[in-house]
Amino acid sequence: MVKTIEYLNLSALAYADFKKSDTGLTLDEIIRDEQKNKSRKNFNLSDPQLFALQDSSNPLRSFVLLSQSPLTYTRTVKDRNGIRTITVENEFSCIALQNPETKEIIFAFRGTNNFGDWDTDGLIGSRVFPADWMGQFAAARKFVFQTLNQYGPICYNDQKAMFKAIGQGSNVSFTGHSLGGALAQYMTYKTAKLDKGDAGIKSVTFDAVGIGDNVGVSSIDADKYNSTDHANSLDWVGTYGLQLGKTVTHIDSSEVDYLSDASGLADEVHLGYDSLDIIFEHAGSNLRLRMPGSLDAITVSSWYSSDNYKIETFKSANGSVITHTQVDSLIQAMSSFQKDTGMTWEQAVINQPTQVQSIIQQYWTAPTT
Repeated sequence: MVKTIEYLNLSALAYADFKKSDTGLTLDEIIRDEQKNKSRKNFNLSDPQLFALQDSSNPLRSFVLLSQSPLTYTRTVKDRNGIRTITVENEFSCIALQNPETKEIIFAFRGTNNFGDWDTDGLIGSRVFPADWMGQFAAARKFVFQTLNQYGPICYNDQKAMFKAIGQGSNVSFTGHSLGGALAQYMTYKTAKLDKGDAGIKSVTFDAVGIGDNVGVSSIDADKYNSTDHANSLDWVGTYGLQLGKTVTHIDSSEVDYLSDASGLADEVHLGYDSLDIIFEHAGSNLRLRMPGSLDAITVSSWYSSDNYKIETFKSANGSVITHTQVDSLIQAMSSFQKDTGMTWEQAVINQPTQVQSIIQQYWTAPTT
């Protein structure tokens, strides 16, 4: 099974410009050649998202580059009056790799990389333009169809037949960053049959643009899809729009964060602090998180206005989790302790750490081993 960090590596790898001759080679062979000849654009193994691939024992290096899309796709469509046929060229890039052990095929879609991609971003941002009509989404369907027909176990006559047949149990997955994440989530949507209990082929994305409105999915159904998006709390693209599936928010502690969640979906925020170092506070209609001894703070807007605005789960750096139902109970327990002792919570953390830890353990659930 491909791990989340490995999906991150693959989503970053989608930005590299591979040679045509790379098709059929393992990543190990490609990386060794690149380290020797430096002949590929945007293939810098010093980048944080690719650094792990420098390790020759990394299992991803055994993956085979099955196919790579052309950088542009042309398609023939009717003009807006339906009178004449015109040819449209769309920017698009995707790679397909295969795990040699499990035979799983992973599609990694490239994200926003040029001005042509911004056109697609703008259409998604409109929230009213159907994804099926967008050029890059049509290119994604075509590339997945062609690749699976060539390398998959069954050959299908057309896209409709393929996407109807494959789904949650298929040995396929999608990943991507930004616009690439939106394309990955879109393919999960296209292969899902919610009325039959099939949530679609798995996608793991990073700061993906939310496409729920563009595919006509309601906020009630959006979380039913087999997709997980990892979003940086300060990335406006990754927090925009209605996401499909589950959203895991990773807090960027470089400045104060302000979160808003009106979707009512099952969201999770990852905090870069231990549970002992996180203070929850009731601040008007908002929930505020402070970290003692740090300038870092997070505000969850309208937390007390409606349950739809509550983040369902917070996860600390040590793996402990607290649900939204326990947060208010912890705030009350902290308030009672401060009244009884006359200490602020920051003072208690320093002077009575055992008592503080005892209170915290009642509300934070420790990770299971």
